[in-house]
Amino acid sequence: MNVAMKHGFKISLGMILQSMMLGVLILILLGIPILILGSIIGTEVVMNPNQDPYSMLDSLGSSFGIFFFLFFIYYLILVVFVNSIIYGGLFGASSKAVFEDQSSIGDVFTYGFKYIFKFAGLFLALIILDIPVYLITIILTALTQNEFVGIIGFLLFFLFNISATMYSPILLVKEDFGIWKSLFTSIKIFFTKFGHSLLILLICLIAPVVILLVYGLISVILISATGGLATLYTGEFMLDNPASIIAIIILYISFYLFILPLCYSIATILLTHRYKLKIRPYLFPTQPSGENNETPAFTFVEEKNPDKNEDFKF
Repeated sequence: MNVAMKHGFKISLGMILQSMMLGVLILILLGIPILILGSIIGTEVVMNPNQDPYSMLDSLGSSFGIFFFLFFIYYLILVVFVNSIIYGGLFGASSKAVFEDQSSIGDVFTYGFKYIFKFAGLFLALIILDIPVYLITIILTALTQNEFVGIIGFLLFFLFNISATMYSPILLVKEDFGIWKSLFTSIKIFFTKFGHSLLILLICLIAPVVILLVYGLISVILISATGGLATLYTGEFMLDNPASIIAIIILYISFYLFILPLCYSIATILLTHRYKLKIRPYLFPTQPSGENNETPAFTFVEEKNPDKNEDFKF
């Protein structure tokens, strides 16, 4: 927790600035194709001023549908790369904070662009792995006509995603693993050390949950102080209470600008820290010389680490 308190605020501040920069970049990149579409429609209107909208759509024909299809693909690619920058910066900065005890606001930007293609590949690989698992879940639900089977299937689908993504970003950044190697190693570690992985996951969730509870309490007090709760109880329309509207807007903005980045940064630092203490010694057993064996113990054989039980004590 000390490392999270020491470096969490700087990394979260870097995430806030990064999010603002990416927000402006997204608006610009999304605005370009929208302007192109607007110019196409404007040209059509100028050339045929008396044409009704339905006729104009017919004249544009299939090119209109092709444009929206390409725009959708363009949007998905943009989302993947933006998330790659965010998570690459988050895990890169967290890894530096945990393993080197150093951090700066600029680390989020530096590592975000450094690992952009690695994390883009990781997201795409995860989508490829998700598709068959998702399809199997849907098919089983449809064949059995049983909602319980569907719930179990989606829980397994969720568990699979947690196992694949829990350690793979750290393995990409810290151990310089390849995309597929990091995913399959993460899955193997998760299920081989299932109890430890769940405990690490629980530890990483405690701090964000506490932050969210404090934020929720402050929100209730602030909305109550402005008469918002009384407005809800009496059934009056919320717009009749402008003070509550202002309070809700402030809370909404602060949640996305400050609370979420802080939760993400602290959870990622805690995850990386537990990986360093409990998982990495098992993945790279220390040799008698005192140097780490850089060939990972993928077989997880007991003899590989005689002090394994001591390493994994929480």
